[in-house]
Amino acid sequence: MMNQNQNGNRDEGLKENREAAEAFQRLKEGNARFVSGEAQNLAHDAARRDELATKGQRPYAFILTCSDSRVVPEFIFSAGLGELFVTRAAGNVLGNSILASAQYAAQDLGVRLFLVLGHSDCGGVKATLSGEELSGALAHMGQRIRAGIGTETVALRAVERNAKAEAADLAACLHEYCPELPLTVISGVYDIRTGAVSFSEE
Repeated sequence: MMNQNQNGNRDEGLKENREAAEAFQRLKEGNARFVSGEAQNLAHDAARRDELATKGQRPYAFILTCSDSRVVPEFIFSAGLGELFVTRAAGNVLGNSILASAQYAAQDLGVRLFLVLGHSDCGGVKATLSGEELSGALAHMGQRIRAGIGTETVALRAVERNAKAEAADLAACLHEYCPELPLTVISGVYDIRTGAVSFSEE
């Protein structure tokens, strides 16, 4: 079962969730390799593709991040094919398709760690902070970001607050959809200049 943690998320903490803790360590180690520029021999060759086609996927983490082309989780976390279950949305905000993907990852793929990853210089957050009127589908994005950041006016802190708010909502939804599963939901922020990710759990 998922419990209320100090950030208000209805999820199980990393200390209580061994599978999630191991996945979190893999993310941190992968990001460290990316930042250092260490050469990677990632699993994406013909043998790996055949293995995934034959045996199916078993990703170790779910990631919701922004659709920004500068943010590529597989690179950021030094991950090969079939290792990360990645979803994208402008401003890394939740929607029905994202929630369906998260539920599928938990129930069918056995994912136990869920990360909402914001990033520096986020266009969605900057547009929301500017106060400009957003139309069409962008209005939904702006409304969610505004609800998450509240009165925050500093861009990077707003990015952090937005990611945490979306993580809290994701945790609550997952608790409703699959309360019997031990799931951990965290947030983080990717620095597009340095390549480093800072996590809410650190």
